[in-house]
Order: sequence, then C-alpha cells, then structure tokens
Amino acid sequence: MKKIILGLLTLVLAVGVFIGGQRYYRQTYQGEPAYAIITEVPAKQPTKSDDGQVQAGLYSYVYDLDWVLTNGNHRKVSYELSSENPRPFAVGKYVKAEISEKRVIKGPSQVDDTQVPTAVKQALQ
Repeated sequence: MKKIILGLLTLVLAVGVFIGGQRYYRQTYQGEPAYAIITEVPAKQPTKSDDGQVQAGLYSYVYDLDWVLTNGNHRKVSYELSSENPRPFAVGKYVKAEISEKRVIKGPSQVDDTQVPTAVKQALQ
C-alpha cells in the first residue's frame, strides 16, 4: 500500500513540475510581435550587472515601454539598450520587437510607420 501511495505522489509531483515548467517557458520565452512608440529618451547610465556591480566601459538606456500586440492588447515590458557607446532610439519613432509576458525576446528594432498596422497605431496614440 505504501508503494502505491508513494508512486501516486511521485506521479502527481512529476505532473506538477512538468506543468509548472511549461507555464514558465511560455511566459518567459514564447513571444509575439509587438510595437511601441518612443516617447522619451531615458538618461544614459553606467550598466550594472544583476548583482549591482557597475560594468566598466558599458553604458545603458533603460526604456519602460508600453507595447501593443497585434491583437490590440497592451503589455508593459522594459528594455535595456547597452553597449560601450549605445545610440538611443529617436523620439517619435516606432519600434518592433518580439516580446513574452516577462521580457523582450528579439529586438527591438526601429521600423517605418508604414510597417505598423493601423489598429496598432491607433492603440499607441
């Protein structure tokens, strides 16, 4: 009887870990196209590592962007543009990226306003 209960608990635990892992992967790494408009250029600042240490010779612009997905939903996701000499995005320009629920996965890159769907433009206004 103990072996059956232990086997069932192991199975339940394995299913829970699998479902939790799938959810984490979907929220973190599965992205969808989104657009944002640059409303301001943030202050240039020294780049810091995850533990707060300043990275010598690297600078960043940290953008807090309101992204609009192609289905019209809004999602706030920040993006840090870092390099030795980063060039900020121009104010008033559109950027496109692939974003998940938690982060920017690919991009962003500046796009011409003709490449932005009309419904997305209206949602960004």
